[in-house]
Amino acid sequence: INAEYMGFLKEMDPPQMERTYSMEIGKVKVDISLDADSCLLCANPISAIALGECGHRVICSTCLLRLRWIMKKNACPVCKMPLENLFVTHDLKAKYEDYLVNKAALIPDLEDDKVFFDCKDEFERFKMMRGYICPILDCKKDLHGIKGLDAHLKQNHNRAFCDLCFKHRLVFIGEQLIFPTHLLKDHMKYGENKGDLRIHPHPLCNFCGKNFYSEEPLQNHLEKLHMKCHLCSDKCKYKYYKDYIELEQHFCKTHYLCQHERCKEKCFVVFGSLEELHIHNHKEHEEYGSSKPLSMNALKAGLFSEQESIPQKQEMMDGIGTVSYTHLTLPTILLVQISVVAVSLKKK
Repeated sequence: INAEYMGFLKEMDPPQMERTYSMEIGKVKVDISLDADSCLLCANPISAIALGECGHRVICSTCLLRLRWIMKKNACPVCKMPLENLFVTHDLKAKYEDYLVNKAALIPDLEDDKVFFDCKDEFERFKMMRGYICPILDCKKDLHGIKGLDAHLKQNHNRAFCDLCFKHRLVFIGEQLIFPTHLLKDHMKYGENKGDLRIHPHPLCNFCGKNFYSEEPLQNHLEKLHMKCHLCSDKCKYKYYKDYIELEQHFCKTHYLCQHERCKEKCFVVFGSLEELHIHNHKEHEEYGSSKPLSMNALKAGLFSEQESIPQKQEMMDGIGTVSYTHLTLPTILLVQISVVAVSLKKK
C-alpha cells in the first residue's frame, strides 16, 4: 500500500480479528482488508510496533522508523498526527501513557533521543540496520561510513551496492542489496523478482550510456537533453534523437526541411507537407523561384540536388520568377501560385 495514500485512511481501533479500511484514490473508493497481525504499509506480520501518542498499532516498527529516519516524516501515516516520542516494543497492546511515565527505564536510541526501546533485541536490530556493518555473515566488520563499507565489499568480497538502488530505494543500509560485481549488469538489465522483493530494471539511455532507476527519470532526461520530432504522429512520440544534427537528418528524410541558410540557422523550420514548404519558400525566400531545380527525391528529402534534377522552364515576367510546376499536384500548384501573386502585390 502506497504510503502517500495513508492520509485518506479512516482512524482505526486497536487490532481486531480482521480490519477493513476505506480510502479514496482520485474519485475511486477502495476497500482494503488486512489480517489483524499485518502491517498496513508492508503487509508483513507485525512482531514489534513503534508506539506514538496517537496510539495506532497497525504499522510495524520497521516501517514507522523507516518513515521517520529515512524519509524524514515524523507524522503517523494513519492519522497524520506529529509523533514526538516513539516507544518500540513487542507488546502489541501496550499503552503510550505507560511508557511516557517509565521513560527512564527504557533504552534510548543512539542517534534519535526521542525514540526508546523496551527490548534489547529490537535496539540491536536497528543498530545493525543503520550501521555501516559488512553484511557478509562470516565478516560483520564495522566500517566507517558508506565509502568505507563500499570499498571493503569490493576489495574483500568482490561485492558491490547498486548505486541507483542505494540512492533511490528508501530503506535502511542493512536492507540494501549487494551483488557480485560481475552480476551488476544483469541486475541493471533485468531487475529483481524474488519473493516479496520487486525491483524493476534500470532503463538505459542509449545516447549517453547511462542507466536510470526507473522510466520516469529516464523520460525526464530524454526530454531535457535529447530531441524529438514535433511533426511525427503519437505513435512516434517517445522516439528521441541524440541531438539536433540527428533530428535534422530525420527532418530531411521524413518531412520537408527548408534548406535556406537563414532558416537552417534558426533550426526547426520544417513542414509536414510539400505544399507548406512551397508556400514558405515563396513567402520568405522569393529567390527560390530562380533557384536550382529540384527533383522529387530531393524535394522529399528537403535537399537540393544537381545530380537528380528535372529540367524546369523559367521565364521572366514583370520581374517575377515563374517555375514550371508540372511535377506537382493541382492543389500544390494553386497554393504556390497564390503565394506568388501575394508576393507580387506586396512588392507593388
